[in-house]
Amino acid sequence: MPKVHKQPLNLRPMVSCVNSFPAIFSKWLDNKMKRLLHLVPSYIKDSTDLLKELQNLNIPPGAKLFTADAIAMHTNINTETGINAIENILYKSILNQFGTLRWNIDNLSRSTTFLDLQLTIKGNKIKTKTLQKPMKLYLYIPPLSAHPLGCFKSLITGELLRYWKQNSDPKDFIEITLLFIQRLLD
Repeated sequence: MPKVHKQPLNLRPMVSCVNSFPAIFSKWLDNKMKRLLHLVPSYIKDSTDLLKELQNLNIPPGAKLFTADAIAMHTNINTETGINAIENILYKSILNQFGTLRWNIDNLSRSTTFLDLQLTIKGNKIKTKTLQKPMKLYLYIPPLSAHPLGCFKSLITGELLRYWKQNSDPKDFIEITLLFIQRLLD
């Protein structure tokens, strides 16, 4: 299956495992592991959860932001190496020295992207703005579809509420809302 949002374009092998033992076991294990996620101090469920965490955070002067994204995460990761990396990694310079898993790591800066947010340090706070990736297609439910009217209304309400929560600056909220309206009309 092509990963069209990645540069350079690459492929990921896909194998149907429907109703196989690994698929059934994976669902069971996923259910059990989700119960433990809240115990992991660094776990962030989604951008709304991140916004709650950032709300009362005071950023010290000179602080910088960065993100790290695993390259080819779906390939095998040696368990011992993975545990060692998680226990010992403190700095960017040593992150790619553990095992075969490689990382794309941003340089430290006053601004970075995480999930669907642009994060920027301003004063002692992190300001947020909705990030929309260039490959996003905006395939909204057409208003004349057979869907109940409530589906269309919920889509609009949900997006506007998300934009309101995600944008620290009212100008950014207005800008993204106008884009949303234009995309609905197109």
